[in-house]
Amino acid sequence: MKRFSKKLLMVYTGGMLSLLGFSAKAQMAEAQKQTINVSKTTTYNVSPSEVWEIVSKVNQVESYANGYVSSSVTNGSEFPITRTMKFKSGVERKDVVQQLNEPYKFYCFNITSLPQGIEEATLACTITLNETDSNKSDVKWWAIVKGNAESKKKLIAEIENEFDNYAEGLKKLLNK
Repeated sequence: MKRFSKKLLMVYTGGMLSLLGFSAKAQMAEAQKQTINVSKTTTYNVSPSEVWEIVSKVNQVESYANGYVSSSVTNGSEFPITRTMKFKSGVERKDVVQQLNEPYKFYCFNITSLPQGIEEATLACTITLNETDSNKSDVKWWAIVKGNAESKKKLIAEIENEFDNYAEGLKKLLNK
């Protein structure tokens, strides 16, 4: 009986490992389908920690938004953090900050007040040491937007403008 149980256990274990492997492959296939719709990288003459000190204050976006954002208010300090941003145009947007990772200098949020025709909008920022000059930092803003083509085009243009203003505002603050 022990021998039969060992064989049965081996077959069961092998089957489970096969299913796990299939599941992992399916997840990887799904992960590879993501397309970054907007990306902007800017280099600054300061360390990643100096940039992070500014960008990580999710309730003070207006401090580096070059006038594009007039206010940002957060509700609570536990993740996920909800935030309301008001733009100079008068438009108000609600976001949920999903991650704020200091060791990796990574910041990610979702727009929750989505325009009609948009299913999802995820924006993120990564801050890394410049590969060619260790006295500089590369700040990359990127976004993934899902929805119908016309709505995506409009939101992507708005996000590009937002990222341009973040880059310019950080430049003014950091490259004195």
